[in-house]
Amino acid sequence: ALCIYGGTTISTTTTVASPQLPNTGIGDQASITVAQAVAIFHRSLGIGMSGVDVVALQTTLVEKGFLVIPAMIAKGYYGSLTRSAVLKYQAHSSLPLAGVFGSMTKAKLISELSN
Repeated sequence: ALCIYGGTTISTTTTVASPQLPNTGIGDQASITVAQAVAIFHRSLGIGMSGVDVVALQTTLVEKGFLVIPAMIAKGYYGSLTRSAVLKYQAHSSLPLAGVFGSMTKAKLISELSN
């Protein structure tokens, strides 16, 4: 938002979270850290799931070039776009093509974050 105060223009940014998801700021970051990934990825992720861990996965897949989220689509839901991106990542990483973010995919992703 822009605000003019005494002839000075002040620019601010407001982050609005989905009402169902806590606002961790992860969706606004260019990437996540290893520590964040270890703390956040505590379950397998698949179609129909939502949460902060899905946002973190999507953020990482976007950064790595496996996922493009169209304008006006919010992060946080594991749908067909995320599944396709996970499949691309799994193929690129020589992992079994499951389309699910499970323990093997999680381990590979976290090891890549640490490099």
